[in-house]
Amino acid sequence: NDLAVRLFADSIASNMFMLGYAYQLGRVPVSADSIEKAIELNGAAIEMNRQAFRFGRLAAHDRSAIERLIATPAQDAAAPRADGTPLSL
Repeated sequence: NDLAVRLFADSIASNMFMLGYAYQLGRVPVSADSIEKAIELNGAAIEMNRQAFRFGRLAAHDRSAIERLIATPAQDAAAPRADGTPLSL
């Protein structure tokens, strides 16, 4: 939850972040393409949910990469970009 909030400034992103994390560990018996298609069909916060899923996968694979991204001084990880969009992969 903490990583998702720091990346997206929105606790709702933690749901998709955790799904991506679980998916990367092999705990979700559905393809990544199917999950991303479901995100698109849902129509709610598509880009944030897609990116949260992808960041969750990255966190399961290399948590230190997420930590480095959050710690990057050029980007305030506590807030979205100036245009309102979250960080992205």
